[in-house]
Amino acid sequence: MDERRTPRGSAHEDFLQLIKPHATLAALIALAAGPLVLVASFTPRPLFLPVVSLLSMAVAGLAASLAWAFRARWHSDNITVWDIAGAFVLIGCAAAMLSKPENVLQLFGHAVVP
Repeated sequence: MDERRTPRGSAHEDFLQLIKPHATLAALIALAAGPLVLVASFTPRPLFLPVVSLLSMAVAGLAASLAWAFRARWHSDNITVWDIAGAFVLIGCAAAMLSKPENVLQLFGHAVVP
């Protein structure tokens, strides 16, 4: 009886398969941190949180639109586009909650309240 073993991947391929989700997450964090640093450098300090809130909500809407257009899977063992959209929504909500109403009014101009 000839028993043959199926060839397994090399140690390098196993390592790449193990680190792939972590590398994806690190790349996404780096992509998100770049615009955040750019916004922080050009925005006055009191307006930083309202601007971050608006931008992250816009990015979340864009990511969700892309996920819906390309019919991305909802459930997966890896990070999906839907997960990224949800993370940006959470960041936007947190920044909005930490913003002061005066700063939001300053961002949009002074509203006249009768």
